[in-house]
Amino acid sequence: MRIETGPLALTACGVSTVFGATRAASAAKLAEGRPAYRRLRSYLDDTYAPQLAAFAAEPAAGAQALIRARRLARAALDDLLSSAPGAFDTRGATVAILLPAVAPAEGLAAEAVSALAAEILADVNARTGLSALHVTAHAAGSTGLAEALHDHSGSLSQGRPLLVLGGESFACRTRLAARAAEGRLFSAKRPYSAVPGEAGVALLLDPAPQLAPLAHITGTAHEFEPIGALEDGHSTYAAQSEAAYQALESSGRDAVVDHICTDWTNGRYRASELAHCYLRLGGRIAPECEYRHLALTFGDTGVVMLALAVVQALAQPGRHLFLAGCDRTKARVAMTLTVAGA
Repeated sequence: MRIETGPLALTACGVSTVFGATRAASAAKLAEGRPAYRRLRSYLDDTYAPQLAAFAAEPAAGAQALIRARRLARAALDDLLSSAPGAFDTRGATVAILLPAVAPAEGLAAEAVSALAAEILADVNARTGLSALHVTAHAAGSTGLAEALHDHSGSLSQGRPLLVLGGESFACRTRLAARAAEGRLFSAKRPYSAVPGEAGVALLLDPAPQLAPLAHITGTAHEFEPIGALEDGHSTYAAQSEAAYQALESSGRDAVVDHICTDWTNGRYRASELAHCYLRLGGRIAPECEYRHLALTFGDTGVVMLALAVVQALAQPGRHLFLAGCDRTKARVAMTLTVAGA
């Protein structure tokens, strides 16, 4: 199903990642070729080796994930505001908050996650003076940005800007322990599991931009996979490729993709699904297309991964295709972004 928003200009953005607390700092470290992955001194994996992670600091004791998520989101918002001081005009804006998924075993109780949404909105009000016309919260794994566009499609079609803001962090001993118990952390024993990471992202999307656009989101679509990764049964992996086709249709029937970025985090099921998608897209992929799996650079950044992919694409002119999925909801989304100039 295509998400009808029309072309959306990205007019401002900000990030806070393992590489730095601003987009400029992150870009500078990335340009140096420095790896984000490192071995933690204070946390061992299931082979009693230091856990591989993409954190700026050692994880603190106790349930720190929501505290870290707020700090990362706040830093990303500050980065956006410093890079575009006139980002918000008299039209106001709607707000979509990207949140970690509820997981009581990881210290992410429903009440605490809801409280985080209120805290992030308070940070927005304090820093911008913005009176949000409409606010939504999304905890949909790496598909969160697409879900936000779906829920705000009405206000976007009326010409209202949308601020997307969120943070995700696995730099929390409670969260790491819960994931380790479920076999969901990368180790020598579990090479198909994710390397934990963290990031905060802020995007300002405007259907009627007052500022010079950094890029344009030209199409977004989502479909649902009938059989999940951990369920019995046979899948044709059609949902991801169908979403990709629909997103590309918004760019024109002959549009080809110069860059593909995915949310792959080492999983075998997802690798098979993406391989089928590439095969089906065929001639819609440029011969010299660049493939990128964002988690191999930043670790698993959860709900902000798709938004982070948008920011990272700004350094590469051309047409980008982003592919993401959520095991919990079985949603598969695709988004196209056009970055002009060199």
